[in-house]
Amino acid sequence: MRDIFRAIRAIVTQRSGNDLLYLAVGVLLGIIAFPLIGLISGNLQSFLYDLAPEGVGIIFTVLVLDQLDKLREERQTRERLMREAHSRDKNFASQAIEELRALGWLAEGCLRDKELRGSNWDGANLYQADLRGADLRRANFEGADFYEANLTDAKVDPAQFRNAKTLRFATMPDGQKYDGRYNLPHDLALMKDPRFKTDPNDPAQVAKFYDVPVEAYLKGQQKAAAIRATAIAEAEAEGDMNDDLREAVEALTRAALEAAAKRRR
Repeated sequence: MRDIFRAIRAIVTQRSGNDLLYLAVGVLLGIIAFPLIGLISGNLQSFLYDLAPEGVGIIFTVLVLDQLDKLREERQTRERLMREAHSRDKNFASQAIEELRALGWLAEGCLRDKELRGSNWDGANLYQADLRGADLRRANFEGADFYEANLTDAKVDPAQFRNAKTLRFATMPDGQKYDGRYNLPHDLALMKDPRFKTDPNDPAQVAKFYDVPVEAYLKGQQKAAAIRATAIAEAEAEGDMNDDLREAVEALTRAALEAAAKRRR
């Protein structure tokens, strides 16, 4: 009897995946059913003594191997998605990022400190992504959503963010919260939403919209003045900026610079 159980255990250790569960059920049914014929004339107590340790050993082996198999599959999936997130194909990369986000790995920091140069994150959803220390040079951020993302110490050219969808509440590479300096069209349009009641001509209200001090917002707008002309020219060339958004950009920058001038007086 013990030799039979040892042979069954050897077979179990060679199986993986969901087959282990089915095998376990089959083995247990076999253990119970097969010896019943001999119970009439055999010793029941001796049979149970032989059955218990072997049955427990088989169940334990099945459960452990099944859990190890799941962990291995999870690790392989995670590594595959991380590789795909570095793709230059925007659909491939965006899909991988979405899966990483949905599984919670993006916020947990699976891309933290990773080399991701040249990635195409056009339109990617990077909500609450932990990208601290990541090398993002030459990556494409057009239409990317960095809402509440953490980019502390990330290696990136500031100009890469000019065409992002939003950076609202994101932590920038210098460790400071995004101050609205890029005047992103999505954010400007959102200010007009009745839910936010934000006057784009009022620096105090806009600073509140970005959850930063007014001084930080005004300082960012001074830096944005040089970016503004280039951004508008590029948007107009591509037909991506309408008159309302262009006026909003100009009004924001003008109001910020006027407020800064008054403060200096």
